[in-house]
Amino acid sequence: IDFFDGINSGEFIKLKLNLYSRLGEVFLGIVDNKMIGAGGIYKVGSNTGCVWIILSKQANKHLKELIKIIKEKFEEMKFKYRHLEAFCVDNIKTTKFLEILGFKRKKEYPKYSNGRDFVLYNKELV
Repeated sequence: IDFFDGINSGEFIKLKLNLYSRLGEVFLGIVDNKMIGAGGIYKVGSNTGCVWIILSKQANKHLKELIKIIKEKFEEMKFKYRHLEAFCVDNIKTTKFLEILGFKRKKEYPKYSNGRDFVLYNKELV
């Protein structure tokens, strides 16, 4: 889960979307013809999917709606996956968002990348 200042800016976001679209399903959040978020799921095991979500600051105005839509997508995915995972930077905003979506903290990775702590979250869909 990534939060950033502007989803329409920078090649980095375009590269991420291109990569993720090659790995699996991609969903876009669009409000007033502007992309405020993107997300998806790609397969990492026989019954396991890895969730990714990128949200702009503008998404904060629509979090209740986004959470509802994301939970509905997870419900649709239970026929394809039994488990979902999310790997993210261990910060309060990101981990709180995952916990609202029903994920549980599974494993911690201290100082995993550039001195930042990461955490693996898991969600059962059965």
